[in-house]
Amino acid sequence: MGATSNGAWPAAILPAAARRFGVPNNTLRVIGGFENYLGEGRLDGLPIVLRIARADRRSPEMLQAEFHWIRYLADRGVPAARPIPSPEGALIERIEVDGVSYHVSAFERAPGKSLDVNEFSDNLVRHWGALVGRMHASGTDYRPTFREGIRPMWDEDPDIAQPEQYLPPDQTAVRDRVVEYRTELRSWSTQPDCFGMIHSDLHPSNFHVHRDTIMIFDFDDCRYEWYASEIASILFFVLLDSPGGESPVVFGRRFLGTFLAGYRMEKAIEDLWLKRIPVLLKFREVSQYIGVYRTCDMNHLNEWRRRFLSGRRESIENQTPMIDFDPSEIY
Repeated sequence: MGATSNGAWPAAILPAAARRFGVPNNTLRVIGGFENYLGEGRLDGLPIVLRIARADRRSPEMLQAEFHWIRYLADRGVPAARPIPSPEGALIERIEVDGVSYHVSAFERAPGKSLDVNEFSDNLVRHWGALVGRMHASGTDYRPTFREGIRPMWDEDPDIAQPEQYLPPDQTAVRDRVVEYRTELRSWSTQPDCFGMIHSDLHPSNFHVHRDTIMIFDFDDCRYEWYASEIASILFFVLLDSPGGESPVVFGRRFLGTFLAGYRMEKAIEDLWLKRIPVLLKFREVSQYIGVYRTCDMNHLNEWRRRFLSGRRESIENQTPMIDFDPSEIY
């Protein structure tokens, strides 16, 4: 985490980052800050996003691999916010503020804005599904070399690899669930038609909608995993933030049917992988749960995290399904 002990990032950090990319101070504004600190400015009259992270959070090689993946997708028609080089031609600039080193990168600002799930029309959900399908179809031929950097495998996620480091000692049953899911998933096929690089955090806050088009950003968590995991991750966040008026499961079934209609326009998916979505939902649930313990002050949680944690331990320990339908039966 780049924030100080009171949750604030150093005031000098955004101006220091902006200087490296030639962004005028009078165009800057803060747009967010958690594991990364985000600012917005204008470069040659165009809006850009500055992303700042502690240098020990991601290696330069890992960041270069992220940027290579983004460019690969954008070159193949996937609307992804491209990285922008500094005046020195670098995609990563290193700065030091108050004795701490940070990596700074700049990206195109996606036009439009993020929408809540209840603002999505069926056409937009289909478009979202088609976009994810196109991203996965492009990924089946993606073969980066070591020179282009390496992104992590799914089981290198610290929440999955070392849950005991973050969970309270009494939560042995949660740790047991992690081991069980990890063991099951490691037995699955990793052939290129079903496994490859995914965004892995493609909830509605990580893309903007503009005139019924979508542009994706924040590939910071991209990694190698099953394509079905991406679909499960999206469904996971939809279930958590489903609009009122109908149960999350009813809404999730309707959402998934529309999403898959778009996805299948770009990439086929076997019933086997759809049948595994309930397991992948639970896997995402336990990963998200541990992630809260790893990254947050448990005495100062925001409303979303408090709501997420409510009853979550029991759901994980009892392996309570998040959905009560077979995704392979949705057409």
